[in-house]
Amino acid sequence: MRLLHEGWTVTALDGPVPAGTWGQQVPAKVPGCVTTDLLAAGLVPDPYLGDNEGRLSWIGRTTWLYRTTFTEGQLGPDERCDLVCDGLDTVATVRLNGTVVGRSANMHRSYRFDVRSALVGGPNHLEVEFEAPVDAAERMSNEIGPRPNNGHHPFNAIRKMACNYGWDWGPDLPTAGIWRQLGLHRWSEARIASVRPLVSVSLPVPPPGTTEPPWADAGSPRTADAQVEFHVQLQRASTAGRPLRVTATVAGASVSATVAPGETTLVLRAPVTGIELW
Repeated sequence: MRLLHEGWTVTALDGPVPAGTWGQQVPAKVPGCVTTDLLAAGLVPDPYLGDNEGRLSWIGRTTWLYRTTFTEGQLGPDERCDLVCDGLDTVATVRLNGTVVGRSANMHRSYRFDVRSALVGGPNHLEVEFEAPVDAAERMSNEIGPRPNNGHHPFNAIRKMACNYGWDWGPDLPTAGIWRQLGLHRWSEARIASVRPLVSVSLPVPPPGTTEPPWADAGSPRTADAQVEFHVQLQRASTAGRPLRVTATVAGASVSATVAPGETTLVLRAPVTGIELW
């Protein structure tokens, strides 16, 4: 994956922004957040000193726009390109060359957006617009109804870290930003989208006339046989494609299967012997 961490700026679009900050394109660090960028630019005071926490409350009521420009080569006829966002904090709209390519509403998960139709060979303009985090929480709370919480913000209405809205040990400083890595992933033919392993263990049967299993004795070997199921989800670059060979290996055991053209799911089962029990 090609990381896109350079050349970012962040600008306040809407909200109770102080006059000295309004309209400024502040250099932004990615991964990072708005608050630390404002601190680095000398536009806000240290929130941990005096009553500065209250003076920074406008940040959580402001819409923020991240921008950067990057140059990319032309895609091949059978090539895919995804914008991979490992962490967007939190309610965001992602635009590439003016086209909306994705939206996020969860700080705690990653997103993968297909950008083939928006990407161009040459300079590309990427924007990530974040809704004001306090406004987003209040808006969602109004939509779903109030839920009990231990603060004055309805932080539990959106998927954003709760302590950002204040806690007994920390200040009330809701922020926004690209908090984990972000980049372009170009690929062709197919890729593994996800793997879900399921393990079933065949425990030894206690000897006749005994009530304790053999592994209860500290001197007995704590091993058993097992079967591992790999539930694999594939993503193909096109609906046609060709047969694919998928191989999974665990604890020295290896199993393979062929996926027919057009198919995107399969289950591989690998028997494993002599595994160590917890």
